Amino acid sequence: MTTPESHVLLDERGSRCPLPIIALSKALVGLAPASIVEIIADDPAAEADIPAWCRLKGAQVVESFAAIDGQGGVHYVVQLPG
Repeated sequence: MTTPESHVLLDERGSRCPLPIIALSKALVGLAPASIVEIIADDPAAEADIPAWCRLKGAQVVESFAAIDGQGGVHYVVQLPG
């Protein structure tokens, strides 16, 4: 028996709307409740799309900050409902 994932990192830099949200939705498969999904996106639409997706799914953007790897984009930390 395998344990469900509880932390996923998605790098969606270079993807444009709606692809980051589609990747976020696909990442839910197999995740345990209250899991953390981190997504890095450089699409300007992600600033509105990711919080809107969270409201629809009952998830929460715990934190967002400029990606620190020097490659640009914004890093969103999303916690799924528990």
